[in-house]
Amino acid sequence: MNKIIDYFVDNSIIVNLLTLLIIVMGVFSLMTLNKETFPNVDFNFITIRTLYQGAAAEDVEKLISIEIERQVKEVDGIEEINALSAEGASIVSLKIDPDYDTDEVLVDVRNSLSNLSQNVPSEVDAPIISKATNKHRALISFAIYGKDEYSLRKDAKYVRDVLERYGPVSEVTLDGYREEQFDIQVKMDKLKEYDLSLTQILNVIRDRQVNITAGNIKLPIQEKLIRTFKENETVKSLEDIIILSNDIGDVVKVSDVATVARILKDKIRTDRANQQPAIFLGVKSKSKADVIETADWLKDKFKELSIERGFKYGVFSDLSFYVKRRLGVLSQNGVQGIFLVIGCLVLFMNFRVSLITAMGAPFAFLVAFSLLDSFGITINLVSMFGLILVLGMLVDDSIIVAEQYYQNLEHGIPPREAAKKAAKQTLAPVTSTVLTTMVAFGSLFYMEGIMGKFMWPVPAVVIICLLASWLECFIILPGHLADFASKVKEVDKTRWYKPFKDFYEKSLNIALKYGKSTISIFVILFIVCVGAIFKMRFELFPADDVTYAYLNVKGPVGSTFERTNKLLLEIEKIISQEITSDELVGTRTITGYQWSKGGSPRIGTHYGSILIELTMQDYRERKTDHILNLVSKEIKLVAGEYIFSLDKIKNGPPSGKPVNVELSADSLADLSDASDKVKKYLDSLSELVSSEID
Repeated sequence: MNKIIDYFVDNSIIVNLLTLLIIVMGVFSLMTLNKETFPNVDFNFITIRTLYQGAAAEDVEKLISIEIERQVKEVDGIEEINALSAEGASIVSLKIDPDYDTDEVLVDVRNSLSNLSQNVPSEVDAPIISKATNKHRALISFAIYGKDEYSLRKDAKYVRDVLERYGPVSEVTLDGYREEQFDIQVKMDKLKEYDLSLTQILNVIRDRQVNITAGNIKLPIQEKLIRTFKENETVKSLEDIIILSNDIGDVVKVSDVATVARILKDKIRTDRANQQPAIFLGVKSKSKADVIETADWLKDKFKELSIERGFKYGVFSDLSFYVKRRLGVLSQNGVQGIFLVIGCLVLFMNFRVSLITAMGAPFAFLVAFSLLDSFGITINLVSMFGLILVLGMLVDDSIIVAEQYYQNLEHGIPPREAAKKAAKQTLAPVTSTVLTTMVAFGSLFYMEGIMGKFMWPVPAVVIICLLASWLECFIILPGHLADFASKVKEVDKTRWYKPFKDFYEKSLNIALKYGKSTISIFVILFIVCVGAIFKMRFELFPADDVTYAYLNVKGPVGSTFERTNKLLLEIEKIISQEITSDELVGTRTITGYQWSKGGSPRIGTHYGSILIELTMQDYRERKTDHILNLVSKEIKLVAGEYIFSLDKIKNGPPSGKPVNVELSADSLADLSDASDKVKKYLDSLSELVSSEID
């Protein structure tokens, strides 16, 4: 290593070229690296969704859910099986052992369910089997409103087609969009008059809706495809369908016995944005898309389309905002850190040495940006957390080498010899410091589960930056110090910090004189600190800056859609009264649907959800917990038989609820009674905002 140090100090041109190369590569990499919200992660979950239209929840459980559980039990790698049976649908969730490959388990699950159709009723649809991943992640949601429903439907489809043509967009989903259907109201007196039945009319209409391929005909010149095709897409075409006819040309058409109309499907779900009926367009981006560029294009395009089509719109769940904010924090901290380091170093060394030393941090960042893509790491909230974390450590090594170099200059040693000697003298202690820090952060590589997959970029980024800082200290920095900081001012013994140095020297002498007492004091302080750790509240991802919260309501089974919707309207009024306009970005209300934290959403007329989006904590005085507690107290007064829960959506990887109590019993009555007692106890705790029985 000594020869390497000597070589780079003696060859300034190579050092400068290497520095220029790293600057160019780092800046180019920073501009081309994908910027996304979170790293691409498989969540070790497989979901099996099976539809059985019109079946009761009890039948779904007996005929489908239990059968699926039996068949997937034979698959290795499944850690936990959870099944949800609802009206017309079965959702089975499989938690995969972290030691197994999720894709291999997915193949085994599909193979185990290949014969499911033989063991369930014929009306059951084929199961949809998928693994949970954030490869195609939700980026931003837009709500369009301000028109009647038919006009909004046309605008929503038009906007969806426009947005999906943009390359980085993988999918645009429509929520609150009701499909159209034909409504055929048959007249009973006409049925009797023509001696017809509903079955006859149904069969005739079905037979006139065909698309059948019947092979092809080979002719000497060309081939022709034989196809029977008839689709009725208008009211007129349905009305003209002939039900009966005779030899003299008399016919009975659908229009003779029924009234045909084109209507929207019955409401099983409604969406509102800020208390106005709306259709939501959820935009998902591709895994390689830059979230900032994509979101900016989408917002500009949506503004243009709203003017063109004449609708109002709102922006919800804009995840690019958090990426921009974290990049802003990183840039601001970096610039402030460099100026603070220069300011502090100038107090002890000259300006040139201080400036060159402070350049260690941006140099390490540029090296890291150049290497991130090789490790499959992007610019996201997690990797930027690692960069912010390591920012304060990067200049430490350079300060040690620069201070030693400055001392050598003060002792009259020539600049190049002073740089070589400083690097060699500090090589061992600096290397030891870097290695111990790398080992400490390296332990994060052994974290298991979803948390480990999400946190992997943090130690990777920290270690890359520390290695870059170490290389800069002993390859780049000595040469730059010798070339650009070869002069030193005369040392004055009356320097401003001499009183502090004298005080420290006296304190050190006292500590060494009473060594046993000094050690005892620090041992006592260490014990006190360890004891304080166990009393501290642990929260890996603090919720102080949470801006999203889901309010879920659940009524008694059989509650009407209108009753649930009425309660949600009352809750919307409470939210608008309790949360001021400068604290609230907006609300999204869904009737007939309930968002589930860490699980599958629930659908039914007795379910409802409200997404509350708050402004950032920096822009409001009241904290999130205080606001939600006030809202929760008011909702309790109007909830009645409905159960409600209020969940904050924290940063970080997906997680379950803070407290999850699972009960099992042979009797459903005993289980219900025990659940009520547990809920009553949980509601009595002041630390809990709300609880619910699932």
